[in-house]
Amino acid sequence: MLSGFINLFSPPAFDDPVKAAQSRNSHTILLGTLVLTFISLIYTIILQMPGQITVAAIVLVIEFGLLVLIQIRHIQLASAILTSLLWAALVLDIALGGSIRSISFGCFAAIILIAGLTISNRAGFIFAALSLIASGSLAFAENRGSLPAYNEVGTGPMLLWYGFELIVIALLFYLAIHSISFISRKVTGKAKAVEAANALIEASQADLKQRTSTLEKRNTTLQNVAAISRIANNVKSEEELLEQTANILIDQNKMENISIFVLDQVEENVILQVSCSQTGKPLAPAGTQLNVIRSESTNVLIGAHTLHFKIGVWNYYIDSPKSLPDMQTNLTFALVGNERLYGLLNIQDESPDPQEIGIETLQTVADQIALSMSNIRMLNELQSRVKEIGLLVGGTVRSAWEQLASGGMIGYTYNRLQVLAANETFPPEVAGQLLAGKSVSFISEETIPRARLAAPIKLRDNIIGVIGYDNDNVNHEWQEDEKVLLETVASRVSLALENTRLVAEAQQRAERERMIAQVTTRMRETLDIETILKTAVNEMRQSLALSGAEVRLELAEKSDPAEVSHE
Repeated sequence: MLSGFINLFSPPAFDDPVKAAQSRNSHTILLGTLVLTFISLIYTIILQMPGQITVAAIVLVIEFGLLVLIQIRHIQLASAILTSLLWAALVLDIALGGSIRSISFGCFAAIILIAGLTISNRAGFIFAALSLIASGSLAFAENRGSLPAYNEVGTGPMLLWYGFELIVIALLFYLAIHSISFISRKVTGKAKAVEAANALIEASQADLKQRTSTLEKRNTTLQNVAAISRIANNVKSEEELLEQTANILIDQNKMENISIFVLDQVEENVILQVSCSQTGKPLAPAGTQLNVIRSESTNVLIGAHTLHFKIGVWNYYIDSPKSLPDMQTNLTFALVGNERLYGLLNIQDESPDPQEIGIETLQTVADQIALSMSNIRMLNELQSRVKEIGLLVGGTVRSAWEQLASGGMIGYTYNRLQVLAANETFPPEVAGQLLAGKSVSFISEETIPRARLAAPIKLRDNIIGVIGYDNDNVNHEWQEDEKVLLETVASRVSLALENTRLVAEAQQRAERERMIAQVTTRMRETLDIETILKTAVNEMRQSLALSGAEVRLELAEKSDPAEVSHE
């Protein structure tokens, strides 16, 4: 409670400078009247004036109530009540004190100032109008004799009262000027704060613009990289990749000319592969070459228009592409991937500022082109090696099956009753399609014709046989699912035949190894040379089922070789 009572003697704070000034002025004037009222109360108590004591006490209570209103932020209401009470008390004092010649009449100016300072300028004009109306009314009442006679006061009290009025009015003027200065400072401070905020906003807008530009460039980079990646996934040759990439860069980046050079295998020249422009005019004819010098040294004499790229341990010195007419920017980027130079990306544009083109974007694009070129070359090399391996394995498989088939054709047929050997030949046109690896349907050339469907048995692109089935109805049309079934069975049969052949081959190899080990073991049972030779001849004849075997040994100390044979 004590803290709440103490808070009554300090004005509440407002962010609005006008309300803050009104709060401070109302609180200051109210404290001043409170002090005067308290002095009057003590004065009346000392002089024992019961009527005036009561009035002073009531006024004191009203003023404390107004302080409470100010604390709860009803500033204008408290100021309007205070000003109205002062104005009413002044009018009543003039009416009771004797006409407008009363020395209290000058207090109307203070009332008007208090209204303007604590409520608003409009309230000051209202109280000014009320004061004029009251003055006219009091003057009219005095002329009619309705007011009590004016009691002259002495010069001393008059001077004292006028001096008091002047001091109060001067203090109110000071308060008004101070309020105006306070509001001006607040407004100036707010103006500076607004200025600082505007500067901060402008800086933020500039930063936002820069960030937006950066994001746009990154977006362009991602679009270019994504487009080049899609191209690299769809094309099969490096030429298609470079041509489509150049067209994409021209369309998306709105550049005047884009050229791509490719390094030759001996790394002596870069050759113009693709050149695109907005006008369709290329940088130079396709196949144009630029000289390349590759050296580990950095002390190579180069010209003013020679490009230098450090890639791994090698330094590449390349002639710069010539600028087209009206082109103010000529930029060249190395296509580098896995520390290897693949070529050059040349950009020419009418813009004099390279930053507008986006150097980082183009460098990223150049890296993506190099990566795509590397992937295509690696893929082509891998496919070439796979093809070579396939040809080698296929040749081995073909040789093995040709050797297996040298003993005669192996074929079987099933007639719903039993499996019989078959040695059927196909018409030339049917055999041609089967050798081409295609399924074929035809009418068999038999006593009773049949509708037949045949599919080749393929093993690594080698035709090792034929499988098929037939139908008694020569007009039967073979459906797609029947063809798929037959081709599936043919693929499974080819794998089964190959696995069987490999198992048989492995068993033969194991048998040979076993026989070799057996012969070697028998020969190691003695240290006598003649016995070893006899054992070797005998074991070879028996193991290999030979009709005869012979071993000859050339001895250095004899002119005739030793001979051991067994028949």
